[in-house]
Amino acid sequence: VCVQLSQGWSWRCESNLCVRSENPDGDATVGNSLSVCRLTCGQYGAIWPQPTGVTAISDKVISLDPTSVQFDFTAVADLSRDAVRDFVYSAGDLFVTNLQALCGGNCSATSETSFTVHIATSSGDLTLNWLTDESYSLDINTRDNRVDVHIQAETVYGARHGLETLTQLTTSTDTYHRDSYQLVVVTTAKVSDKPKYPHRGLLLDSARNYLPLRTILRTIDAMASCKLNVFHWHATDSQSFPLDLPTVPQLAKYGAYSGAEVYTTADIKAVVDYARVRGVRVLLELDMPAHAGNGWQWGSDSGQGNLAVCVNNQPWSQYCLQPPCGQLNPANPNLYSVLADVFRDLVD
Repeated sequence: VCVQLSQGWSWRCESNLCVRSENPDGDATVGNSLSVCRLTCGQYGAIWPQPTGVTAISDKVISLDPTSVQFDFTAVADLSRDAVRDFVYSAGDLFVTNLQALCGGNCSATSETSFTVHIATSSGDLTLNWLTDESYSLDINTRDNRVDVHIQAETVYGARHGLETLTQLTTSTDTYHRDSYQLVVVTTAKVSDKPKYPHRGLLLDSARNYLPLRTILRTIDAMASCKLNVFHWHATDSQSFPLDLPTVPQLAKYGAYSGAEVYTTADIKAVVDYARVRGVRVLLELDMPAHAGNGWQWGSDSGQGNLAVCVNNQPWSQYCLQPPCGQLNPANPNLYSVLADVFRDLVD
């Protein structure tokens, strides 16, 4: 693979670090670019997090055209089930999308390399929890201009992690033709990996600070790239109740920062579906019985009494541990039917 090296510089791997050196006579068509050096330098190259099992990566790369990637799903367990088929097809489409993103949408340099990803799983179980087997093995073999990738996993989630690792074994580099980019992938690799911890999570608080849906989805993308598997969505608190629920719309009307800063049930479902194909489980947290203030004031206005007490009371230090104050009112029997409606809307 010929790559453009600015001002005749190339990069080589020394003691697991990429070191810059000057090419003889300023020749910019030899040596490795920094991105290629990072891809192959050290035992783990660019794989993150570091695999827990055997890892061997070639220091050679071959060009790849993302539009010519093919998949073989015939060895996926229960492929006849719509849910399983939809998952693996979506995971494959996402893999190609991520490859194209590596070039910034400008993979103008084509390649004659044949690139096929063969995926095999032992179970069609789509359950994602602490007991899910997320292990996988990845083998890349190249012969002439044919690259075959074999990913073996117990579940589709392990296979998804294998595709994520395959993405990390790919990079973009500018060719010796100016303004032309291409993808390259390592010619051979063998990776055996499984997570050390069943819960690898990140908490995002969109109750105290509203975050647009696109920001939440971008966060899940980042989680997937690191093989994190639990998105803890802290959605409500005493500061705000931004969930616009069909049965209890008063909560968002009274509790959202504005009419535009809400999440509908369709938004919540979109986040759950978006996360699942990326191997991420969503834990939606509604903070209660304490930390329940703004949003719950509507009870007295609708004749149902105080659904929450001490809402926004001052001085706050006399009523709660942190401002603004607010706790659900367990002495009000109307509260329980409202809570039932809230949870029913979320489950539905």
